[in-house]
Amino acid sequence: MITVYTSITGEKDKLVDRQVKGKAKWIAFTDRPMKSKTWEVRMAYDKFKSPRRNSRIHKILAHQFLETDYSIWIDGNVELTISPEALVKKYMVNQDFVAFKHPIRNCLYDEANVCLYLKLDNKEIIDNQVKKYKKWGFLKQ
Repeated sequence: MITVYTSITGEKDKLVDRQVKGKAKWIAFTDRPMKSKTWEVRMAYDKFKSPRRNSRIHKILAHQFLETDYSIWIDGNVELTISPEALVKKYMVNQDFVAFKHPIRNCLYDEANVCLYLKLDNKEIIDNQVKKYKKWGFLKQ
């Protein structure tokens, strides 16, 4: 079974119903009621003060919220234009995990600087994470 999933919290996005659905199950974790012809809407994690962090739990720990052979994360405002089965067939041959390259950056330190600039999190939290990456030996690209 393939599950396509997303999480929308803090009124960030709206669900896109126009999808190439295939035979996959479509699940959206949200913090408010939403109606959809495509997505099965479930309540989002709500233990953090930050809606952003609440939405990330589903993305990072999908195995705790989904029972499926394959899971495909898409952002809530994204339209999938090929079937989930085609994605699995193309990218999951002999793979346990697949992620797409960032369209702009390839360096975690550059990404951290953008996150700081956009104020996507507390500066101290980002700085501490960057220190861990340096300690673990991640090189600047």
